[in-house]
Amino acid sequence: MELAFRENLKKMRGTKSKEKFSQELEMSRSNYSRIESGKSDPTIKTLEQIAKLTNSTLVVDLIPNEPTEPESEQVTLDLEMEEEIISTLRNPQNTAISSHFQPLLIHPCYQSHQLDVA
Repeated sequence: MELAFRENLKKMRGTKSKEKFSQELEMSRSNYSRIESGKSDPTIKTLEQIAKLTNSTLVVDLIPNEPTEPESEQVTLDLEMEEEIISTLRNPQNTAISSHFQPLLIHPCYQSHQLDVA
């Protein structure tokens, strides 16, 4: 369990001893101590009992480690950006840009766009 949970659990227990609190949860002191120390993870049922005993609300949530975007949307955005870049490079007013990026534009991945870079 995360440190924040364990610290919260200790605060929620308040001045009650581990012995008294574990009795109210109908579990052994050693099992409760393992949960509070992070050596054991509580079951959902135990978390519900703790929430009830401490007059708290139990919230279980899944939080992704990294923001995710549906792959199809990302591909669409990538293609739109690529088309915008290609359009900018095709613009005759951007000849300095076109000549600067010409080595990139002749890369095989851009051949499908049939760019005029001459």
